[in-house]
Amino acid sequence: MRLYTGLTCKDQTAIHTPLIEIRGLEDDTLLQQAAASITDHDILLMTSRMTVKYWYEAMQKVKAPWHGQVVAIGHTTAQALQERGAQNLIIAPQDDSYGVIELFLTDERLLHRHVIFPRSAIALPIIPDGLRELGYTVQTLTAYQNVMPEHPKRVDLATIDTIVFTSPSTIDNFLKLYGTLPEDKTYETRGAITQAHLEKQLKKRNHI
Repeated sequence: MRLYTGLTCKDQTAIHTPLIEIRGLEDDTLLQQAAASITDHDILLMTSRMTVKYWYEAMQKVKAPWHGQVVAIGHTTAQALQERGAQNLIIAPQDDSYGVIELFLTDERLLHRHVIFPRSAIALPIIPDGLRELGYTVQTLTAYQNVMPEHPKRVDLATIDTIVFTSPSTIDNFLKLYGTLPEDKTYETRGAITQAHLEKQLKKRNHI
C-alpha cells in the first residue's frame, strides 16, 4: 500500500493523508503593494498553482493587470496562469528549481534583469540565489503559508510499503508526526529538491 503525503493525490489506490496545508496570509498588505508595483519588473516568476491563486487575487484587489513576461515551473502552474489570462508565458522544461535557473541562463527571451518572485513562506533560497548569481535583480515576497495541518491523520505504517513525498515540507512534517523515517519502507519523491532533502534526512537517521 502507498501512502501519499502531498496536497492532492490522483492515485485512487493510495492512502492520502496530506501533511501540508495551504493558507492565505493574515495580512496581505505587502503582497498587494508588490502587485501594485508589478510594472517596475520585467519578469514574473511563478512556481506553483497556489502562488498563482494568491498573487492574482492580490493583483485583482489593486487592479494591476500584467501583460509582461511570465515564467512558470511545470504544466500545472502554467495551466493555472493560462486560466488567469497570462500571456507571454515560458514554461521551464525541467520541473524544479534548477530547471528555472538553467532556463534563465540559456533562454534569450529572458535578457531583462528585474524579476519579481512571489512564493511560499518556507520556500528555499535556491532560485533567488541562483538568479542573483546570474546578474538578475530578484524581489521575493511571501504569497501564502505552507503549514502542518492542524489535525493531521496518523496511519498505521505497518500497512504501508511505499511513502510518497511531494516537497521537503512533507518530509519534515512526516518526521514531526511519526518521529523517524522507517527503514522498511520504499520512498518516492517529486523533484530533485525533495529527493535531496530526503537523502539528507535518511543520512541523519542512519547516523543516529
